[in-house]
Amino acid sequence: MTSRVVVGIDFSPTCKKALERAAEWAQRLDVPLFALHVLQEPGAAITTAGYALADPKWIQATEDHARATLKEWLAPHPGTMSEVVWGSAPEELLKRCDADSLLVVGQKGRSPWERFLFGATTSKVVAHAPCEVLVIPAAPKKV
Repeated sequence: MTSRVVVGIDFSPTCKKALERAAEWAQRLDVPLFALHVLQEPGAAITTAGYALADPKWIQATEDHARATLKEWLAPHPGTMSEVVWGSAPEELLKRCDADSLLVVGQKGRSPWERFLFGATTSKVVAHAPCEVLVIPAAPKKV
């Protein structure tokens, strides 16, 4: 029995569809909807003076912008719980799921080179999820 629907939000058009589908399932199953946006942790930059860490003001501004954008996205879905965190998207999504969750993610449709560099959130959550996963396909690319 599904106890809640978890949806990963990266603000892409495919994730907009994923949010809509997740909201439909949450309503249909009469369970809570939880939306998560994961910010990729900034790495240290190597400068001539040594290592430079991300500016705390930039970090706060990034978080504030993500929260405001997520709030806009969730406006049509009152009562949706949400969170913005720093980390690895697959890991953070999986932390919030248990066997009774339904996890909804959008397939971004990255190129093989981008998947090699950045990883594929969808592939990782499908491979490791303790629950059912609904994958919303990316719009087909025009040839």
